[in-house]
Amino acid sequence: MSKKKFNVGDLVCLSAYGKARDYNDRLVGHWGIVIDTNFRTHYPYKIRWLSKPDNWEESFHPREIKFFKKNT
Repeated sequence: MSKKKFNVGDLVCLSAYGKARDYNDRLVGHWGIVIDTNFRTHYPYKIRWLSKPDNWEESFHPREIKFFKKNT
């Protein structure tokens, strides 16, 4: 069984690795919430991007996301 890094309800944003992936360009600078986990897949974390106007949902690998920290 895979070790959980994130839990449902955690706020996340793209990690440096996630930002480096060209297919994540539309999510740079945005934040979201973990809405589901499925560790039977390579992309176990389903994220709803709340700062996007359309509340975009997509699944991510743990390397692509990190905990969201508000800039102070």
